[in-house]
Amino acid sequence: MCPKDNRGQSRNKNQMRMLDMHAHLPSPAQEDGAKETEIQRAAVKSEALREMKFRLEHGISTCFSCGTPGEWKFCMQTSSELTAQRPDEQKRGIYLSFAVHPWYSDRFCPEDYMDCFQACDVVGEAGMDSVWCGVPLDVQKSVFERQLRIAADLKKPVILHTKGMEAQIADMVRDFPGKICVHWYSGDIRTFEKFLELGCWFTLGPDLSRICRNAENGSERVGDSDRASEKLYRYMIENIPAQKLFVETDGLSAVAWAYDVSRFELENLPGILQNNLKFVSDVKGIPAEMMQQMVFENLESFLS
Repeated sequence: MCPKDNRGQSRNKNQMRMLDMHAHLPSPAQEDGAKETEIQRAAVKSEALREMKFRLEHGISTCFSCGTPGEWKFCMQTSSELTAQRPDEQKRGIYLSFAVHPWYSDRFCPEDYMDCFQACDVVGEAGMDSVWCGVPLDVQKSVFERQLRIAADLKKPVILHTKGMEAQIADMVRDFPGKICVHWYSGDIRTFEKFLELGCWFTLGPDLSRICRNAENGSERVGDSDRASEKLYRYMIENIPAQKLFVETDGLSAVAWAYDVSRFELENLPGILQNNLKFVSDVKGIPAEMMQQMVFENLESFLS
């Protein structure tokens, strides 16, 4: 059974000081024919377990995303092992999402993995990608639509992957009866407003504070792409209701990509989340401590 908070009981919101709404654990090679030695697999397992432990010990409640059946199995095994080692945690702070990620949508039939959909907290990240993905869009569309139906049938919320397909996906989810969170939105403002009108939740990417603070300070490192992202981020923060906002890292490798470094150290993870949430609270004019509490209230609302 998926480790999760006991939502039937009241919870001390100060126990988890930060929320990472969307992350990926280090995991073994995806089901793409790649081979790993037992030593390599053991090293990845150790790294993933270390990251889960670190997050819990530093008060970071996390929704880990699983984009293939193999990744789901690995995350379940890792979280179960951690829970067995740390019964005092009472399974707090770990959530799991599952969907066939668009990058792998030509390899897996969603209907074959109903046990994963039934066990997960959130269906996702599901969607389409025309930028980083070579899978034919008609295949992606079919898998995405079927996963939306599964989520609707199970009455579970959905996390969206929308890269390059923002406008099409906004139209496709218009009649979805459940709750939707748009992960690390990077499309145009007009399409963002479509998602906003639908009452969606949003996660803000790990590059938020870096881009916006550099722009504030007049850094020469801010290029045209960062200026466009800074404009979008500010518009989003100003217009998304505080009750619909989350921050995320998308995992350590995504943070490294966002900061243009070869490796991002786990020990620096809390600072990324704190800085991004602080930036949101500054723009919103909401005290940082109140904003910290609000994201957990947002999570409860999104999952309920």
